[in-house]
Amino acid sequence: MDNLNPLQSTQDALRTVNRSVWLTRIITVSAALFVPLAILLVYLFVDLLVWRGKIPTYHQLPASRQHTFQAEWERSLGSNAEIAQTLSTIRPADWEASVSSAQRWEWRWQASTYHHLATRVSSQAANAYLKIPGEEGGVATVSEQPLGILSTIARERPRWTTALLNPLGRVTSFWQPDEATGTNTPYLAWLFAAIFAVITTLIVLIFAANHLASQAGLAAGVWLRRAVYNHANRLNAAVVRHQTRLEVAQLFTTKLETISEGIRTELLHSWRLPVIIVTVFLLLISTNIGIALCFLFLAAIVWFAVGQFVAYFRRDGRIAARRAEARLSQMRDSVSILQLVKCYLMDRFNQTRVERLLTDHSRAEWRRMRADALSQPVLTSVGALAGIAILYLAGRSVLVGDMSLASLVTKIVCIFTLLWAVRAWLTSQQRIHREREASLEVSEFLQRRADIGQTIDAEFLQPLERKLELVEVSLRESGSGRMLLENVTCSIPAQSRVAIVASDPEETHSLAYLLTRFLDPTGGEVRFDGKNTRWVTHESLRTQVAMVLQQNLVFSDTVSNNIGCGDGGFNLPQVIEAAKSSHAHQFVQRLPYGYETLIGDAGYSLRPGEKLRIALARAVLRDPSVIVIEEPELPMDEDSRSLLDDAYAQISRGRTLLFFSRRQAVLRHSDKVLVLHKGHLVAAGSHEELLRGNDLYRHLLFKEITAPSTNGVAR
Repeated sequence: MDNLNPLQSTQDALRTVNRSVWLTRIITVSAALFVPLAILLVYLFVDLLVWRGKIPTYHQLPASRQHTFQAEWERSLGSNAEIAQTLSTIRPADWEASVSSAQRWEWRWQASTYHHLATRVSSQAANAYLKIPGEEGGVATVSEQPLGILSTIARERPRWTTALLNPLGRVTSFWQPDEATGTNTPYLAWLFAAIFAVITTLIVLIFAANHLASQAGLAAGVWLRRAVYNHANRLNAAVVRHQTRLEVAQLFTTKLETISEGIRTELLHSWRLPVIIVTVFLLLISTNIGIALCFLFLAAIVWFAVGQFVAYFRRDGRIAARRAEARLSQMRDSVSILQLVKCYLMDRFNQTRVERLLTDHSRAEWRRMRADALSQPVLTSVGALAGIAILYLAGRSVLVGDMSLASLVTKIVCIFTLLWAVRAWLTSQQRIHREREASLEVSEFLQRRADIGQTIDAEFLQPLERKLELVEVSLRESGSGRMLLENVTCSIPAQSRVAIVASDPEETHSLAYLLTRFLDPTGGEVRFDGKNTRWVTHESLRTQVAMVLQQNLVFSDTVSNNIGCGDGGFNLPQVIEAAKSSHAHQFVQRLPYGYETLIGDAGYSLRPGEKLRIALARAVLRDPSVIVIEEPELPMDEDSRSLLDDAYAQISRGRTLLFFSRRQAVLRHSDKVLVLHKGHLVAAGSHEELLRGNDLYRHLLFKEITAPSTNGVAR
């Protein structure tokens, strides 16, 4: 991953799982095609229950279907020679021209139905419907037996659905009735077997798609997390700026989780739901286009008119809720200053203020409750009224014969499926939108360039032997442009103890970051034994300078890993020896699992002094020549301070110690104290000298002594 291109985005992560991506899309589209197939099987089931598998006579057809058949006969069926031959066969030999028109249409219906079944299904199916007399003569008789799917095929022509039903009639013989009961139980069993197979296949496909989509999302998330971590490791801003660390943490957790979930959603829904919407919509308009258009018209009214009305009240409700919360917060403030009110005779002012806030709060609460009372009920009521109107039109169509009961049930299933698919698609689009926004943020972060590099001919830094120097060092804060350090020049002898006191903690932190070259000075040089830190390797510099800063004294892991940092080059005896030198060994032994005890935010909680001693042991274990120590701002008990002072005395042998502390014991035992104020080095000397001759130093120490302590422990 060292050669990872930071310009690559989420789409590049998807390419690493390209096979899973395309396989997921194929599976989701296949699953989508099974949805209308399941609806068609439901239609066949309801149709079987309504007609019981019997082919109706012409007189049993609805009036609209009779008119459709008459128009079809006049247009094409009446001129078909094969139908005419069948018609002449089924009519009795002694029929007369005076036969009623109704009887003639009955024969025509029988002949055309027989011809359709014979040509589109099979001769066996046609003969099962109509028994035509042979050469010996006789009268053609229509079968009274239930014929399952043949009934649907006969009534559905000339609709396009017969193109799907005809093959079913050909490849199956389940339309034949059961000999024992005379019913279509074999056809019913076949329908349920088909529905079970379709639903099972649909479930398997959805499960497989979910598995592959989750796999792709997780793989992309892992890839991007690795990229973010590696790039953050190259960015010094992620090391020295708290805001950047928070940004990286948010990218690493929330944003990348959003991306992973968005990828999964996009793979599952971006193709499947549109296919379901299109196919179900086509199925909806195929049953009765008039009802379908009415449904779309009413849905558009609900969506655009009522939806905008509801959206307005919801927005107003959210604004009112924020206003009510603000007024409530102000009222809490008015109650909390009663002492001030009594002291300065502000009774009338505060009473007027409370009354005004109460009025505003009541108005805002009324607007919020009005929004809650109107938005959802109005949308539900209008949607219900639109649904009732659709049901009325559909029921009327069933009564007049424009639509069958099976078609009505199918239409209802289609409408609910369509509503579900549209709602799921809109929800998925919101997730995908959030995923793309998060992807842009991650992509923008990965495009940031590392600002501190290492020269090819950088030297290896040896332990500090003579002195550490800052020569006219200036540092400007990135972003704000504020000067953190300005023309700071000082010399720190090797193996000395120096305390740095500053009015702004950012100034002391800047010094620490310059020493480890997390930052480069805007001007001037940082020198180790005369060598500019710009020309030495990062690894050797950070080996010689150990930092013990309060923001990361310990992390969530075992004590052993906190001290050894998981470095296999250090064994447990070495870790214990380092802990002894910092006086951490005593309390570590008392922990539940000793050096294997989990500490940090996710483990055993340590006191500030104990955390600092663990961090000191971590620094001592690596035997650096310079240790930068920042004592925690939280107060420590007397025992902890004594143990720390003794630990400082032990680890100072052969090392240079830089303290960021205002504790008087540390300052008294320091060889030199440096005072920084507004980026300038304003004073330097021993603690006693500065205490006698520097007002700023005395002021900073006075602030430290009088700072409030917690748990009653003085600083």
